[in-house]
Amino acid sequence: MKHTCSFAVCLASLAGLAVLAALGFGLLATPRPLPLPDAPRALLLRAAAAQAPQDTIAAARAQGFDTLALPGEAAGALGRDGVKALQAAAARQGLALCLLDETGADETAARLARQRGVPLLTAKTRGEQTAWCDRAGLPVLFSGGGAAQLAAAVQVEQAGLLLADPDSAEAALVLAFLSDGAAPALPGLETENQLTLAYPQEAGVLYESTVTLCGTARAGAEPVTVNGRAALQVGRVWAIAMELAEGENVFTVRQGDEALTLHCTQRTPQFTPVEPEPDGSAPAERGQWLRTTAALTSLLEDPADPSSIAAGLPAGVCAPVGESRRLTKNGKYTWAYRVDGAGWVLSTDCELLGWRAEPSISVAQEESATNGDGFWRLRSSDPDTTPLFFAHETPENALEIVLIGKPSETVADGATVTVSDGFVSVTLPAPAAGLWGWDIQPDGSGGLTVHLKAAPQPEAGGPLAGLHILLDPGHGGTDEGAAGCAGQSGPQEKDLNLALALAARTRLTQLGAQVTLTRDGDSTLTLNRRREMLAAQAPDLFLSLHHNSAGFDRDSTGVGGVECYYFTERSAPLARALPQRLGSGTGRTLRGARQDYYYVTRTDLCPAVLLETGFLTSAAEYAACADPETIWAEAGLIAQAVAEVYGRTA
Repeated sequence: MKHTCSFAVCLASLAGLAVLAALGFGLLATPRPLPLPDAPRALLLRAAAAQAPQDTIAAARAQGFDTLALPGEAAGALGRDGVKALQAAAARQGLALCLLDETGADETAARLARQRGVPLLTAKTRGEQTAWCDRAGLPVLFSGGGAAQLAAAVQVEQAGLLLADPDSAEAALVLAFLSDGAAPALPGLETENQLTLAYPQEAGVLYESTVTLCGTARAGAEPVTVNGRAALQVGRVWAIAMELAEGENVFTVRQGDEALTLHCTQRTPQFTPVEPEPDGSAPAERGQWLRTTAALTSLLEDPADPSSIAAGLPAGVCAPVGESRRLTKNGKYTWAYRVDGAGWVLSTDCELLGWRAEPSISVAQEESATNGDGFWRLRSSDPDTTPLFFAHETPENALEIVLIGKPSETVADGATVTVSDGFVSVTLPAPAAGLWGWDIQPDGSGGLTVHLKAAPQPEAGGPLAGLHILLDPGHGGTDEGAAGCAGQSGPQEKDLNLALALAARTRLTQLGAQVTLTRDGDSTLTLNRRREMLAAQAPDLFLSLHHNSAGFDRDSTGVGGVECYYFTERSAPLARALPQRLGSGTGRTLRGARQDYYYVTRTDLCPAVLLETGFLTSAAEYAACADPETIWAEAGLIAQAVAEVYGRTA
């Protein structure tokens, strides 16, 4: 009898399992829940999609997602059985499931998570972003915010990504920024974890009524105070503005039981007028010739105004002087020489020659490059006299070069030569793709070589494919750049410039651009060397990356923001887009685009800008500019700004 009963029980059990299997909801038909993967790529599942998830699950799997994220409200609407069925359907497609508690007090979501063994993630707001954390408070997923900030958080925190609309342009940008996986390490960002006083120097003499004291601190320790006042402390950096009394001042900097003492003296500056001395230059006689000697000589409309630049000239071009004028520059008497019909050249940028005849000029077209760039040569009849020139783009997208000299009878096909009032105008047609920029240099035998840069053409592979960008990390080597709040105990401007350039290279490359750097290590580069690299590489865009400072001889704690400098008008759109993106993306003050005559931006070859991303004399901005996650976010914002102005599709 015992064997009979046992056999009957087994039959009944098998029959019951068969019924459950036939219904598709039994134990044998329910896949085991999948554990949440490391750094998951999750798709947000809305309530409507959760009711009929099959299409969404299949699409998520096809798009590379490995996890479904179900908000607590949607989970409550589904109930226990609905979550169970969703969990099973996701597991069949190889997807994990997690629940999201947006309030931190969603009891329904917590109960369903316990019942079904589903991970429950709780929201923690980080500005415009949300970090979805596990029970230990560690970020598991990030969502929200801009594409650059979201990608930076995922990469640096080595966490997962939560997307609500994978088909949006913003999602596509995030995925492009994450195409290389974890963020590579950025060098030179370590700040000492100890109390230091970076500025001012012990026993220093100060001439202003306010000074900003700053330095580093022990992170997580007691607050830093100066003479009993709390300093602004951000991570390992602190700063505070203090008033100075005339004479000796003593400041005591404390953190816990550690103290530093500073003595400094404030004096009222005394100014004694000094009569300028001659700098050794001399006036030129009318008709005497000059030759430029500076690598970049300014042809000025007003010799007393260094910003009144009519053109930039290379070293070695010659012209007769029509007039000389004495002026005071840098506390000394000097001379400026006027080239009739062109502008003024300062004596510091040229040498005086003897008298000579104007050379004849012939125009010849050289062989065009494979990339469509055009090359021309303007030959001179006098190997020692390279004619002075200035150039501009015509409304027809051709290049007009106006120079001193007489045309010869030899003129290449396609060029137009006209003579007016003693000047020669040579008009060169644009390359087939259009004129993007130009570079004109002496050829060493009295003539000029002209490089006509063709407009870049879009290619497949991303919005910036087909674009060559030269990034210039400012300063480097023995040139440390602007002083920061940490002094020598933290990264210098040169280090932050390089870190940002390395990150920006990655982001721009991810959007398809070809990117080169003027330096990829801690090397010293002169401004002339940077310009030589620009001319040799002939990129489509040039970006010089810097960080700003306000000086510590004032209250610099509240001075901050993003600004961008440009010289040529065609550089203005990029100069406006960069601070707009960075300002809105980082929350820093938008200081905007400013036209100025920075050395590296004075090129006609391509749009060129100098970007100042933050103020190192502000403790808050210094700490942010040295933070890897912020640097990666800034790099993404730079790439977005470039794509906004120059992005296209093949």
